[in-house]
Amino acid sequence: MYNVNHRASQFKKIYVLNFDKYFKLNIPPIPSKYFALLVVDNSSNLDFESIDNFIINILENGMVYFATFGSNNRFITGELDVIRTCPEHYEQYSDVITANYEEDSVDDALWSFLFSPCIDDIFIDECTTAVIAINSDQKIINQVSKNIRNLSAFNKKMTEDCS
Repeated sequence: MYNVNHRASQFKKIYVLNFDKYFKLNIPPIPSKYFALLVVDNSSNLDFESIDNFIINILENGMVYFATFGSNNRFITGELDVIRTCPEHYEQYSDVITANYEEDSVDDALWSFLFSPCIDDIFIDECTTAVIAINSDQKIINQVSKNIRNLSAFNKKMTEDCS
């Protein structure tokens, strides 16, 4: 867990978790009422039932912004959309926003997630925790962790690249 003191970021705490199966992915107790989740998933095998159970669990525990990056991003976000829009869940989870970072690099996805998240206004003040769950190779894990540890330098690099 990283404590963040960066004025440009929505988040005050950021958790980086590594996982290899969705049923093994345990979101830690979140210190804020709501949280945002970025899933970086480049795995070659998906366990559909585990993904559905995982999605229901994160929705029930206050996840209000769900972003994905990697080879499985469309499928995972699609599953969340199916679950949150079905009649039994729609009223409770219709304000959850999803994002796919398909064309981006992992740095672009991470920067967008941390510095310009699309969180519904009704949650914005109480969504101060971000969780980044990574199911990818060690290079991606190291890259994300390095950027989080040096958030100011990462933000500066990314905004300079845009100018």
